[in-house]
Amino acid sequence: MVTVVVTGATGGIGRSVVPLLAARGAEVVASGRDTAIGRTLEGPGIRFVPAELTSDDLAPLLHGASAVVHLAARSSPWGKLEEFESDNMRATARLLDAAAAAGVGRFVHASTPAIFAERRHRLDLRAASPPAARPVNHYARTKLAAETLVAQETRMATLILRPSAVIGPHDRAILPRLLRVLKRGVLPVGNGGAALFQPTDARDAAEAFAASVFGTVTGVANVAGREAVSLVETARALARRLGLPLRVRTVPEPALHALATAMEGFGAVSGREPPLTRYSAAILSWSRSFDLADTEALIGWRPSYGAGDALEQALAR
Repeated sequence: MVTVVVTGATGGIGRSVVPLLAARGAEVVASGRDTAIGRTLEGPGIRFVPAELTSDDLAPLLHGASAVVHLAARSSPWGKLEEFESDNMRATARLLDAAAAAGVGRFVHASTPAIFAERRHRLDLRAASPPAARPVNHYARTKLAAETLVAQETRMATLILRPSAVIGPHDRAILPRLLRVLKRGVLPVGNGGAALFQPTDARDAAEAFAASVFGTVTGVANVAGREAVSLVETARALARRLGLPLRVRTVPEPALHALATAMEGFGAVSGREPPLTRYSAAILSWSRSFDLADTEALIGWRPSYGAGDALEQALAR
């Protein structure tokens, strides 16, 4: 029997991965900070164990585990550097050490394509594509550093997956922020609104992680949906679906970037996440897409769903 510890199990991807792993015969130890959600995950083959990865003794969590799926992270375009360093770097380092001490044989780590984000188009990205010359925010910077920790690990087999803009019924990042923009009624975009993005349906993300747990390969792979789509057209379709008026305002990209920089400055003073960050300005201005041929070759996975499927499933709840 394979025993898999899933960190971040109460997050958007985790709540899809945990039942899928159990359905495929694994004994799952689900861990996360949200105890209320964690208890709802419990069932045949699934046990919830709350843990604080940055401070708790992790030996009890990992006892008897054969694999770890590390989804836990501070995933936000905004926040304090020390919090990102703690949750994304310190937690990963401690988990790697504890997993090695427990005799875990496989460590699957969730990273992010945010490491590629910068003020230019990035099309047909592959696993070996270079990251941005300068990380766009603390999240990208600390997740890239965590990737390095995992890639340098020699005590167990490791695999790094970078799921792109995961959308699903338990999404706490992409869809909530997009809905806030729609409720304001104005979507500012740079470069004429031509930006493309390639969201991932949560079901596809779960399949990719499950395939990685039961596989033996090591390395790095990007994970994304079937195709890159227009961000503006996706927002318009969502607005129509919800009966919300939406006005797209085209702004010169340098001006949008400057506005985001100013808003981040005010946010640093107020302590609140600004309505526009440099990362969101980059998403609203520059395209990012993925060539998944090497992902399929590495883990035997290909996406089944597109952006429309992901939105429909997320809104059905």
